[in-house]
Amino acid sequence: MPKEIGILFNGQDLCHAEDADFASEAISALGLLNETSCSSLVAMLSEARVLGPEQVALEFRKQGTQISKERKKSLGIRRNSNFSEEAYSQLTVNGLKEPLRAHAATLTRAMFALLKAETVQLALANGFNELRISPSHFSDCRRCSVRGEEILQISKIGQLPPLDCTRFACSAWWQPYRDWLAEAK
Repeated sequence: MPKEIGILFNGQDLCHAEDADFASEAISALGLLNETSCSSLVAMLSEARVLGPEQVALEFRKQGTQISKERKKSLGIRRNSNFSEEAYSQLTVNGLKEPLRAHAATLTRAMFALLKAETVQLALANGFNELRISPSHFSDCRRCSVRGEEILQISKIGQLPPLDCTRFACSAWWQPYRDWLAEAK
């Protein structure tokens, strides 16, 4: 059983989170996909690490029976766009407003949170107690535009994704940190 590390993810300690927890949090937070999409997102997570969430979401939309050209027109997407019945069935009312983005955005959020969790676990496993959190290059994130680079104790991070992040997926960079020069003195 992993030890508690003090970072909450979806109401539980981060070290107990599994891929389905990351997918479920992204579904709930963004509201673009319904809960039936959770198993699809979990299946897409490992592939998204290699191909990227946009490409994996596109490949998912290509699979299976495609929706009719009339339905595509009602959604405001091109008739030659790939959009399967399964992908369509997973959209919420909000997801219907941006159908081509819904799966990719939700997958991106789940993947970014999962990668941050793995960074934390790897840092702890290698004796690091701090993380360097570098702001993203996106100027529309309130957290990143207000704060500069920070060094934080892992135990003080608190919530993943950060509550003050205003993007659909937190894109701040997290990396293990140790001030080797200060320790050498």
